[in-house]
Amino acid sequence: MRAITVRNLDDEVHRALMERAHANKRSMEAEAREILTREVRADVAFPNVLVEFYYACREDPAELPEITRDMEPPRVEFE
Repeated sequence: MRAITVRNLDDEVHRALMERAHANKRSMEAEAREILTREVRADVAFPNVLVEFYYACREDPAELPEITRDMEPPRVEFE
């Protein structure tokens, strides 16, 4: 496995990471690893979801009712 070092982390971010780790009963390192893994995998998986959605719509197009509209705006009477 590879390792990274994060320098110049804001105190606020460090504190928030520590609080999240405590709430999830993890070490800060494990919490940071979980966040990085989840976010990177989500970025990689998202385009695939869109492609699957596109092909699903092409194969089974939804039947939408036709909406009729009056082209003339309603008249307003001022008294």
